[in-house]
Amino acid sequence: MKKFFVTGVAAAALCGVPALAADVPVKVPVYKAIDPGFSWTGWYGGVNVGVGISQTHGNTPGTVGSVDRSGAGFAGGVQGGYNWQFNPNWVAGIETDIGYLGIDRSRQNWNDSRAFGVKTDWYGTIRGRLGYSTGPALLYVTGGAAFVNVKNNFDEIAVTQASKSETATGWTVGGGIEAALAQNWTAKTEYLYIDAGSQDVFNPVIGGGSTTHFNNRFHVFRFGLNYKFGDPWGKAPVVAKY
Repeated sequence: MKKFFVTGVAAAALCGVPALAADVPVKVPVYKAIDPGFSWTGWYGGVNVGVGISQTHGNTPGTVGSVDRSGAGFAGGVQGGYNWQFNPNWVAGIETDIGYLGIDRSRQNWNDSRAFGVKTDWYGTIRGRLGYSTGPALLYVTGGAAFVNVKNNFDEIAVTQASKSETATGWTVGGGIEAALAQNWTAKTEYLYIDAGSQDVFNPVIGGGSTTHFNNRFHVFRFGLNYKFGDPWGKAPVVAKY
Protein backbone atom coordinates (compact mmCIF):
# COMPACT_ATOMS: atom_id res chain seq x y z
CA MET A 1 0.00 0.00 0.00
CA LYS A 2 2.80 2.40 0.94
CA LYS A 3 4.74 1.54 -2.24
CA PHE A 4 1.64 2.12 -4.34
CA PHE A 5 1.17 5.60 -2.78
CA VAL A 6 4.78 6.68 -3.48
CA THR A 7 4.53 5.46 -7.07
CA GLY A 8 1.34 7.41 -7.59
CA VAL A 9 2.81 10.64 -6.24
CA ALA A 10 5.86 10.32 -8.52
CA ALA A 11 3.69 9.70 -11.56
CA ALA A 12 1.57 12.74 -10.80
CA ALA A 13 4.66 14.90 -10.45
CA LEU A 14 6.03 13.73 -13.80
CA CYS A 15 2.76 14.39 -15.52
CA GLY A 16 2.71 17.93 -14.13
CA VAL A 17 6.15 18.91 -15.50
CA PRO A 18 4.94 19.72 -19.05
CA ALA A 19 2.18 21.85 -17.66
CA LEU A 20 4.58 23.84 -15.47
CA ALA A 21 7.05 24.21 -18.36
CA ALA A 22 4.28 25.55 -20.54
CA ASP A 23 3.74 28.34 -18.05
CA VAL A 24 7.41 29.53 -18.08
CA PRO A 25 7.64 32.82 -20.08
CA VAL A 26 9.82 32.69 -23.22
CA LYS A 27 11.93 35.78 -24.14
CA VAL A 28 10.83 37.03 -27.55
CA PRO A 29 13.52 38.76 -29.72
CA VAL A 30 13.06 42.52 -29.94
CA TYR A 31 13.44 44.12 -33.36
CA LYS A 32 14.38 47.76 -33.54
CA ALA A 33 14.89 50.04 -36.56
CA ILE A 34 18.39 51.47 -36.72
CA ASP A 35 18.82 55.11 -37.81
CA PRO A 36 20.47 54.75 -41.23
CA GLY A 37 22.37 58.05 -40.87
CA PHE A 38 23.28 60.53 -43.58
CA SER A 39 23.43 59.34 -47.19
CA TRP A 40 25.96 61.13 -49.43
CA THR A 41 24.44 59.84 -52.67
CA GLY A 42 22.89 62.53 -54.88
CA TRP A 43 23.29 65.92 -56.53
CA TYR A 44 24.39 69.04 -54.67
CA GLY A 45 25.35 72.67 -55.23
CA GLY A 46 26.81 75.46 -53.14
CA VAL A 47 29.14 78.41 -52.64
CA ASN A 48 32.70 78.85 -51.34
CA VAL A 49 34.97 81.62 -50.03
CA GLY A 50 38.64 81.63 -49.14
CA VAL A 51 42.08 82.86 -50.10
CA GLY A 52 44.32 82.16 -53.08
CA ILE A 53 48.13 82.35 -52.97
CA SER A 54 50.36 82.59 -56.02
CA GLN A 55 53.74 80.88 -56.22
CA THR A 56 55.19 82.03 -59.53
CA HIS A 57 58.81 81.54 -60.61
CA GLY A 58 60.34 83.57 -63.43
CA ASN A 59 63.67 83.36 -65.17
CA THR A 60 65.19 84.85 -68.31
CA PRO A 61 67.34 82.44 -70.34
CA GLY A 62 70.91 83.69 -70.75
CA THR A 63 70.85 85.79 -67.57
CA VAL A 64 71.97 85.03 -64.04
CA GLY A 65 69.37 84.49 -61.34
CA SER A 66 65.61 84.23 -61.21
CA VAL A 67 62.70 85.73 -59.31
CA ASP A 68 59.92 84.22 -57.19
CA ARG A 69 56.70 86.16 -56.78
CA SER A 70 54.15 85.26 -54.16
CA GLY A 71 50.91 87.11 -53.56
CA ALA A 72 47.55 86.54 -51.96
CA GLY A 73 44.01 87.52 -52.81
CA PHE A 74 40.35 86.75 -52.22
CA ALA A 75 38.89 83.60 -53.75
CA GLY A 76 35.18 82.87 -54.00
CA GLY A 77 32.75 81.06 -56.26
CA VAL A 78 30.18 78.34 -56.77
CA GLN A 79 30.41 74.57 -57.07
CA GLY A 80 28.20 71.61 -57.89
CA GLY A 81 28.50 67.87 -58.28
CA TYR A 82 27.26 64.36 -57.66
CA ASN A 83 28.24 61.79 -55.01
CA TRP A 84 27.73 58.03 -55.02
CA GLN A 85 28.00 56.16 -51.72
CA PHE A 86 28.82 52.72 -53.06
CA ASN A 87 29.19 51.01 -49.67
CA PRO A 88 28.59 52.08 -46.06
CA ASN A 89 31.92 53.89 -45.81
CA TRP A 90 33.20 54.80 -49.29
CA VAL A 91 31.99 57.68 -51.45
CA ALA A 92 33.01 58.56 -55.03
CA GLY A 93 31.93 61.64 -56.95
CA ILE A 94 32.64 64.39 -59.44
CA GLU A 95 32.64 68.13 -58.79
CA THR A 96 33.07 71.27 -60.88
CA ASP A 97 33.52 74.85 -59.71
CA ILE A 98 34.18 78.32 -61.03
CA GLY A 99 35.03 81.49 -59.16
CA TYR A 100 36.95 84.72 -58.74
CA LEU A 101 40.67 84.62 -57.91
CA GLY A 102 41.89 88.10 -57.08
CA ILE A 103 45.70 87.97 -57.08
CA ASP A 104 47.63 91.00 -58.36
CA ARG A 105 51.32 90.98 -57.45
CA SER A 106 54.35 92.71 -59.00
CA ARG A 107 57.93 92.75 -57.85
CA GLN A 108 60.95 94.70 -59.04
CA ASN A 109 64.15 92.78 -59.52
CA TRP A 110 66.67 93.42 -56.76
CA ASN A 111 69.56 94.65 -58.93
CA ASP A 112 67.93 96.56 -61.81
CA SER A 113 64.76 98.33 -62.96
CA ARG A 114 62.99 95.27 -64.28
CA ALA A 115 59.69 94.19 -62.72
CA PHE A 116 57.86 90.88 -62.87
CA GLY A 117 54.16 90.43 -62.10
CA VAL A 118 51.25 88.00 -61.96
CA LYS A 119 47.55 88.78 -62.04
CA THR A 120 44.56 86.42 -61.98
CA ASP A 121 40.87 87.08 -62.55
CA TRP A 122 39.07 83.74 -62.33
CA TYR A 123 39.69 80.03 -62.03
CA GLY A 124 37.75 76.78 -62.35
CA THR A 125 38.23 73.05 -61.89
CA ILE A 126 36.67 69.72 -62.88
CA ARG A 127 37.65 67.08 -60.34
CA GLY A 128 36.96 63.58 -59.17
CA ARG A 129 36.51 62.92 -55.45
CA LEU A 130 37.06 59.80 -53.34
CA GLY A 131 36.20 59.85 -49.66
CA TYR A 132 35.76 57.78 -46.53
CA SER A 133 32.54 58.39 -44.63
CA THR A 134 32.08 57.98 -40.90
CA GLY A 135 28.36 58.80 -41.17
CA PRO A 136 27.73 62.54 -41.19
CA ALA A 137 31.42 63.32 -41.92
CA LEU A 138 33.38 62.72 -45.13
CA LEU A 139 37.18 62.84 -45.42
CA TYR A 140 38.20 62.99 -49.09
CA VAL A 141 40.93 63.51 -51.67
CA THR A 142 40.31 65.20 -55.01
CA GLY A 143 42.07 65.86 -58.31
CA GLY A 144 41.51 66.76 -61.95
CA ALA A 145 41.77 69.57 -64.49
CA ALA A 146 42.19 73.27 -63.64
CA PHE A 147 41.72 76.48 -65.63
CA VAL A 148 43.14 79.86 -64.57
CA ASN A 149 42.90 83.21 -66.32
CA VAL A 150 46.42 84.48 -65.63
CA LYS A 151 48.44 87.48 -66.81
CA ASN A 152 52.24 87.67 -66.47
CA ASN A 153 54.18 90.87 -67.05
CA PHE A 154 57.90 91.50 -67.75
CA ASP A 155 58.58 95.24 -67.60
CA GLU A 156 61.39 97.72 -67.84
CA ILE A 157 60.25 100.40 -65.39
CA ALA A 158 59.17 103.65 -67.12
CA VAL A 159 60.11 102.26 -70.54
CA THR A 160 57.60 99.66 -71.67
CA GLN A 161 54.92 97.31 -70.38
CA ALA A 162 55.21 93.76 -71.74
CA SER A 163 52.63 91.20 -70.67
CA LYS A 164 50.73 88.14 -71.79
CA SER A 165 47.24 87.08 -70.69
CA GLU A 166 45.62 83.72 -71.34
CA THR A 167 43.31 81.11 -69.87
CA ALA A 168 45.87 78.53 -68.84
CA THR A 169 44.98 74.84 -68.58
CA GLY A 170 46.63 72.71 -65.92
CA TRP A 171 45.89 70.26 -63.14
CA THR A 172 44.94 70.28 -59.48
CA VAL A 173 45.08 67.98 -56.45
CA GLY A 174 43.88 68.48 -52.91
CA GLY A 175 41.66 67.25 -50.14
CA GLY A 176 39.26 68.26 -47.44
CA ILE A 177 36.62 67.31 -44.94
CA GLU A 178 32.87 67.76 -45.31
CA ALA A 179 30.26 67.39 -42.56
CA ALA A 180 26.47 67.17 -42.58
CA LEU A 181 24.59 69.98 -40.87
CA ALA A 182 20.86 70.33 -40.27
CA GLN A 183 18.49 68.97 -42.92
CA ASN A 184 20.04 69.18 -46.42
CA TRP A 185 23.09 71.36 -45.68
CA THR A 186 26.75 70.36 -45.49
CA ALA A 187 29.89 72.40 -44.77
CA LYS A 188 33.40 71.73 -46.05
CA THR A 189 36.97 72.92 -45.57
CA GLU A 190 39.17 72.29 -48.61
CA TYR A 191 42.69 72.83 -49.98
CA LEU A 192 43.63 72.79 -53.68
CA TYR A 193 47.08 72.94 -55.27
CA ILE A 194 46.86 74.23 -58.84
CA ASP A 195 49.57 73.95 -61.49
CA ALA A 196 48.59 76.35 -64.30
CA GLY A 197 51.57 75.56 -66.51
CA SER A 198 54.05 78.04 -67.96
CA GLN A 199 53.98 81.27 -69.92
CA ASP A 200 56.65 83.11 -71.96
CA VAL A 201 56.56 86.93 -72.09
CA PHE A 202 58.64 88.76 -74.72
CA ASN A 203 59.85 92.31 -74.09
CA PRO A 204 61.16 93.94 -77.31
CA VAL A 205 63.04 96.74 -75.50
CA ILE A 206 65.18 94.91 -72.95
CA GLY A 207 68.50 93.84 -74.46
CA GLY A 208 67.19 94.24 -77.97
CA GLY A 209 64.48 91.74 -77.20
CA SER A 210 64.29 89.36 -74.25
CA THR A 211 61.90 86.62 -73.08
CA THR A 212 61.10 85.65 -69.50
CA HIS A 213 59.72 82.20 -68.71
CA PHE A 214 57.10 82.01 -65.93
CA ASN A 215 55.88 78.92 -64.04
CA ASN A 216 52.51 79.63 -62.41
CA ARG A 217 51.45 77.69 -59.29
CA PHE A 218 48.63 78.50 -56.88
CA HIS A 219 47.33 77.38 -53.49
CA VAL A 220 43.64 77.81 -52.63
CA PHE A 221 42.28 77.46 -49.10
CA ARG A 222 38.51 77.72 -48.92
CA PHE A 223 35.39 77.09 -46.89
CA GLY A 224 32.16 75.99 -48.58
CA LEU A 225 28.47 75.36 -47.98
CA ASN A 226 26.53 72.80 -50.03
CA TYR A 227 22.82 72.06 -50.38
CA LYS A 228 22.04 68.41 -51.12
CA PHE A 229 18.98 67.82 -53.27
CA GLY A 230 16.52 65.16 -52.17
CA ASP A 231 16.30 63.70 -48.68
CA PRO A 232 19.74 62.68 -47.40
CA TRP A 233 18.16 61.24 -44.24
CA GLY A 234 15.43 59.31 -46.06
CA LYS A 235 17.14 56.01 -46.80
CA ALA A 236 15.08 52.95 -45.77
CA PRO A 237 15.97 51.87 -42.20
CA VAL A 238 17.90 48.72 -41.46
CA VAL A 239 16.23 46.35 -38.99
CA ALA A 240 18.43 44.64 -36.40
CA LYS A 241 17.64 42.11 -33.65
CA TYR A 242 18.59 42.75 -30.03
